[in-house]
Amino acid sequence: IPGVALLQWVAALAVALLAARSPLASSAGAAGLVLLAASPAAPLANFYARLAGGPVALSVSVTVLSSMAATVITPVTAALGLA
Repeated sequence: IPGVALLQWVAALAVALLAARSPLASSAGAAGLVLLAASPAAPLANFYARLAGGPVALSVSVTVLSSMAATVITPVTAALGLA
């Protein structure tokens, strides 16, 4: 499960960095993209997992781990992405 949360941050940050480096992105828009990508998973994912009949316990576990790791990972990834 920790690998899933880590992959979420890596993939989201990579996509955000690519979009932020686009000539069409303003500096404020690029900063916003990087900060959003560095944030933890949305708690609504648990609700959507329940609606879809998916594994709610897995969704809750990933959300909890993601939120706990966010206290360290979000500032680090934001600093790297905004540098």
